Amino acid sequence: MTRNSAQCSVSADFICEQVYSTSGTGSTFLQEQQRSDAIASEKMKPRNTAASQKVPQGEDWNVGDAKTDRKPATTAIAREERILKVLQSKRSHVYALFVHFAVSTIFDPITTCLQSEEPLVHKLLRLLIDLCKDILSKFVKVDAIVAAGDDVINLDCENAAIHKDDNEVMIGSAARTALDKRDADCKRQVIGNVKKFYITAFKYLTTKLPAQRDEMFKHCEVADVTLRTTATFTSVLYFVNRCNLIDVTEDATEVMDKLESQFLTYQAASDIPESDRTDIQWQLSGQVKDAKGQLKYDALATIMSVVLAIPRSNADCVRVFSLVCKLRTENRTSMSNETLESLVIQKVTSLHQGPCHSQQFSTAMIRSAKSATYHAISHDTD
Repeated sequence: MTRNSAQCSVSADFICEQVYSTSGTGSTFLQEQQRSDAIASEKMKPRNTAASQKVPQGEDWNVGDAKTDRKPATTAIAREERILKVLQSKRSHVYALFVHFAVSTIFDPITTCLQSEEPLVHKLLRLLIDLCKDILSKFVKVDAIVAAGDDVINLDCENAAIHKDDNEVMIGSAARTALDKRDADCKRQVIGNVKKFYITAFKYLTTKLPAQRDEMFKHCEVADVTLRTTATFTSVLYFVNRCNLIDVTEDATEVMDKLESQFLTYQAASDIPESDRTDIQWQLSGQVKDAKGQLKYDALATIMSVVLAIPRSNADCVRVFSLVCKLRTENRTSMSNETLESLVIQKVTSLHQGPCHSQQFSTAMIRSAKSATYHAISHDTD
């Protein structure tokens, strides 16, 4: 078997498991496939008798008194052909339309949102709760979701008593149009598998993602300026103690009092700068001064900058690794780690300040860059 055919065989097995693991048609298909493979494998095995010895082609041979002729082995139907036959069925067409609807309308928006560069850790818990509600709304009655409130993650979605009728379960208009052309038994089976899909997705969100269970993400909401009137100083104190941001001793009492005073002033304030990004909003807030010319929220802004630095996904890490691969190429293997670090910082900074040719640099920085270039050239000449 060649490498390409082996890869095709593995891919075929994967398609069968992923696409048809929940449908009755898939179960029958997999059972038929395993049975056919077993028969073909058994026919290809040599028999445990003297008849399995090699015989010159075209000759008859005797085993005891029995005369046996060579017979060609039966060729089984290719696995790819069986997969193609099942995938071309009308029921598979309905499943494909439903998966396209679910991915494009439920999961793509939240994935795109979490991959943005803007800090979102202060919104992560609410985003996931909204996602859970979105999934439940597709097959669970509205009154059950409303009654659960923010505790929707503990809702027993497997309870058939709170499920919608089959004709009310949302599967997408294209999938619904295709399903309406099928018989009642097919409709019942497809809707049952759709509910299993929703239930599995909901249970995965509520059991695998840490934001649903870790209290830290609840305290992160204190960094959301729009929720400042309902936030509590307990959340600020949570990060002070967890991250050791302030040495909470008798000598630090004045610092803690200042932090709490700034937080209470911030809750009732109307002079919080506006910005589309929360991190920039807190950066500007840390520069606000009172009538005496003193900073009003400098200590509080420092705490909030630490909160917003908490990663909400691995998108930032992947983005940096991709940037490093573009900088340290096969033709630049001798680049030092210090130079690489400086280039990465410059690239990341340019994402917010624009390309380097449009930035304004200080005279001291330009003089330093010229000096470093002169010394580097002089060293190479020597």
